[in-house]
Amino acid sequence: MYNFMIVDDDKLIRERLLSVIPSKKLGLTLCGEAENGVQALEIFQSCHPQIVIMDVNIPIINGIDAAAAMLEEDPDVNVVIVTGHGTLPAAQAALRSGVIDFLLKPVNSAELAGVLRKIIQKIQEQAGQALERQRMECLLERSMPLLRSRYFLSLMKKPPEEIDPADCRQRLADFGITDPGANVCVSLIVSNYETPSMGKQLSMQSILEEELEKRLEIAGIGCLFLYDMMQRMILIAYGTQKQLGMILEQKFSSVRDKMRYVHRLDFHASIGSVIPGFLRLRESYQDAERALDYWNVLGNNNIVNSSTVNNIDLPNVQVPSIRYGEIMDLLIAENLADIRSTFDAYLNQISYIPQSSMPYVQRKAIELTALLLSCADELGAELNAPLSEQPMVYVRILSAERVLDVRRMVIDTAEAVVACIHSKRKDNKARALSSAKQYVLQNFTNPNLDLSRVAESVNLSPNYVAQLFKRYEDCNFTEYLNRVRIDRAKKLLMTTHMRVYEVSEAVGYQNSKYFFQLFKQITGMRPREFYESSVASSRP
Repeated sequence: MYNFMIVDDDKLIRERLLSVIPSKKLGLTLCGEAENGVQALEIFQSCHPQIVIMDVNIPIINGIDAAAAMLEEDPDVNVVIVTGHGTLPAAQAALRSGVIDFLLKPVNSAELAGVLRKIIQKIQEQAGQALERQRMECLLERSMPLLRSRYFLSLMKKPPEEIDPADCRQRLADFGITDPGANVCVSLIVSNYETPSMGKQLSMQSILEEELEKRLEIAGIGCLFLYDMMQRMILIAYGTQKQLGMILEQKFSSVRDKMRYVHRLDFHASIGSVIPGFLRLRESYQDAERALDYWNVLGNNNIVNSSTVNNIDLPNVQVPSIRYGEIMDLLIAENLADIRSTFDAYLNQISYIPQSSMPYVQRKAIELTALLLSCADELGAELNAPLSEQPMVYVRILSAERVLDVRRMVIDTAEAVVACIHSKRKDNKARALSSAKQYVLQNFTNPNLDLSRVAESVNLSPNYVAQLFKRYEDCNFTEYLNRVRIDRAKKLLMTTHMRVYEVSEAVGYQNSKYFFQLFKQITGMRPREFYESSVASSRP
């Protein structure tokens, strides 16, 4: 279905036009009627119809000027001028403004229907061409977006003195930015999705990109679109405009109105400071990050400019944070109680700072989850499928309606990570202990065998290996080694005619007196008594 509106100061003519348009057959829906140019622009800005049928001679703002304003707002709108004064200059003025056709009153119904069919066919062809163009660009530049994204994301983290200007210019040229202009500005755009489907979200991101790029291109502004690990859109705009930040604010507001009405998608955004060139990209990015924290308080139509934040005396509130190393220490300790209390305290503090809102809490929870999963990956935790699909974890947080639900999701994720780490460590310990025991069985006859040699064989510290024996064998290393040696001595006494001192040396003891003491301590008998007992028990 396509939306259309009719603009004419004569109500009878509007009714006549509406009666001759085969709306149902063409798939058209009337979204509004206007009798003057101001009213027409108001309806257009609120409804964003694809087709406008408009008279030239209407009050306040004439049809030609109103059409030009509509086309500047939305270059894809199709305007059909209808007039009773069919002069050549009027027709030329209409066509120069970008209208699609020029019809004379009284309008022929067949002619009007034909014009509308052509417009609908044009809209459909443009949509198909857009899809084909996107497909071809993906095939031809499959690797370019990833390389570009990585470079500019890294650029936003570096101070100017760490960036090579010549290398930066070459990189910009490689990415098609040959004339970046004098001014650059970073903006952050966070979409408020109503659907958890990742496919639909990606489709909405693509539509949002296209709408923004279209309007910025008309204003002569170049742009790059990136996404960070929280799936926030990062827009880098560049050009020669002195009021670049103000222009971005206007374009964001315009796009937001259309996205909300047409696609049921809302978003909020922050605009960083305007900087002279790409070398100072970090400065603008940091300003945009700070401004985003205050969008719920200072945002105008959900858009907050960093200049607004910088010019207002805001309360000096210390926003809490959790460091990467702190999370790493908590995971290494595997202390769930400490993890729960630390994360609870963090999320509670976030919830009660002045600029807080539900989206803000969700964003901070996603940042915390991203750090958590990054630490888990570094520790080698083999996460199960739901956890390893990080975007889905973030989507569940974004779909939460209460801070309590956000907290539960973060804690559940932390508990799952700890369980994975514990399982992996247990497996690793079992393998390490098995290797250590195997080494002992192969080398117990060596009188110089000790804990250090065994630990070296499995590439672990002696203290760690000692802990493994204590925990899983319920004895220290020396006790385990003595058990292995005495077990071997018992077999030698039962199956050979070796003397006791020979058995002692054969199992790794050079001091036969010490061997006697250990044998009796472990078996409860002296070596000779054990031998005689074994011989007696074997007789019929």
